Amino acid sequence: MENSKICIIRNDKIGDVLLTCPMMHTIKENWPSAHITVIVNELTYPIVKRVSSVDEVIVDYRQQFRVSNLVLVKKVADELKKQEFDHIFFAYMDPLYIVAAALANIKNRIGDGNNLILSRFITKKVSISWHDFTKHEIEQQIRLLEPFSDEPLSIASPEFMFDDDLKNDVKALLDSDAIENGYIVIHPSYGEGNRGWPAQEYANLIDLIQTRTSLRVVVTGSDKEKDIVDVIFEQTETKPINLVSKTTIDQLLGLIKESQCVIGAETGPTHMATLCKRPVISISPTKYTKPFRWGPFGTNHVVIKDNESCDLICHTYKKNCQEDYCLKNIKIEHVFSAVNFIINQEKFPKNQLYYWFKTSATVAILIEDLSDDNALEATINLLKQENIRWFLCTSKQSIKETLSGVYDNIFLANEYNLKKWVMQFSVSDVTVIHALSKPNRLWIESIKKLVALKLDREPVVVEDSSTFTNIKDLLDCYLSQTKELSMTSK
Repeated sequence: MENSKICIIRNDKIGDVLLTCPMMHTIKENWPSAHITVIVNELTYPIVKRVSSVDEVIVDYRQQFRVSNLVLVKKVADELKKQEFDHIFFAYMDPLYIVAAALANIKNRIGDGNNLILSRFITKKVSISWHDFTKHEIEQQIRLLEPFSDEPLSIASPEFMFDDDLKNDVKALLDSDAIENGYIVIHPSYGEGNRGWPAQEYANLIDLIQTRTSLRVVVTGSDKEKDIVDVIFEQTETKPINLVSKTTIDQLLGLIKESQCVIGAETGPTHMATLCKRPVISISPTKYTKPFRWGPFGTNHVVIKDNESCDLICHTYKKNCQEDYCLKNIKIEHVFSAVNFIINQEKFPKNQLYYWFKTSATVAILIEDLSDDNALEATINLLKQENIRWFLCTSKQSIKETLSGVYDNIFLANEYNLKKWVMQFSVSDVTVIHALSKPNRLWIESIKKLVALKLDREPVVVEDSSTFTNIKDLLDCYLSQTKELSMTSK
């Protein structure tokens, strides 16, 4: 792609745009002479303008031309044709731009090949496997570059250009204590697919930080979070710095870059912290939102999550849950301990994929015979040592009777009662089904597909009766199987 004109379409939400910035920088690192244009919406324009590897930023033509969709497609096609792009990458599969790029006859149109309708307009299809929990959103975007490289590409961290004016603007927002002693940013908002930690808990956390450390707390957000923020400021005894609706988006980026730590759900500001290599405390309560895809990538972080007591199917896009199981287990002292821990660490976690598995995965151990109970005992012991959620499942009454004196978390159902199996795996939010003996292929595939209808992802089936002696080998077995499935789905 040397000496070529490249366009990247990413005209959606702030967090998604931020997680595509490494792709922009990776292109420039590998093809330095490429000219990169990014099409974004008005809100994210100031951020992408500060990415050093981007040559030009264009505001979404929807926001420039106020015309009907039919006229708009033609206008966008004309604009794309004028630019004479050689390649157009659909980091966001926007139907308008996909059709317009085809009308403009752009030679290389690269996007996710799994969309049966839109992929007809894509000339270079990359099959993005969203059930592959070994791939973060950043890594999935990098995969769009696969058609142009024979070797896997290393992810390049984007560099943001911070001029003196922006630095002075940020200082003007802070008080002298924050400038001298440092500060933590708390962003109580949360994106779709997640739930927010209660405002009262944030208020208590702020008081802990500002009484037990020398750090100040800065609260950020927009008018959408006014109700939450009002409660926080009413309940805090040690008042934090209130920057809600008082920063531009690039000022927020500059503020986060100079912070000691960012606390909040997996949303725009925590993604900013990730790209600026600032420590993150990720408070993402729901089972549905997992760090595998959206967590802090490549920066020091702690994930705060405890779904042990939740016995509901979690799909926050489909159902607005009113229960508080996932919220009440997140204790203030745990978050405060995480703050003290993470700001003093050189590198944590050492292996983020292992760490994400330990904090967010559930393993169902499928056992249909007891010919090798050493493998069963070894697997359970390793999972218990690392506090990874697990349970046993079987269709054999005799196996449950034999093991019930040793283990109390055994699920039993007739093999043909698919409804019961699917409900159990969905409620338990199963990530891996570890089969210690070979299951019926049609049966297990049916369960996977039916669970995917409820959770939007398939559990990974691992058939392995090895007696593992350490957790690294066991997790490598789970993760390598997932990667193999992802490769075969291309």
